[in-house]
Amino acid sequence: MIFGPDGFLDWLDSPEGELAEQVLHVVLDYLEGASTDLGKRKIILRDGESLSIKETAEKIYSEFELPLEEIESHIILWLEMDYMPQ
Repeated sequence: MIFGPDGFLDWLDSPEGELAEQVLHVVLDYLEGASTDLGKRKIILRDGESLSIKETAEKIYSEFELPLEEIESHIILWLEMDYMPQ
C-alpha cells in the first residue's frame, strides 16, 4: 500500500483505517505486560499463559471478533517495534 502526501490521512479516516486502528489498540492493550520466551518462540501473557503468535491472535479473536489476519499482523508489529525485553 503506497500513499501520497494526504493518502495516509485519508486512509485513516476510511473504514479500513478505522478498523486497523481499532485492532492496533486492542492488540496493544491485550499485550500490555506480556513478555516473550525467545527460546520457545512464545508470548507469555500477563496471566502466565504461553502462546505462539497464531494462538495469541486466535485468543484475541475469540474475545473481540476482529479480523484474525489483522490481529496477527499487529502482534508481529508489536514484536518487531514495541516489545522491549527486560
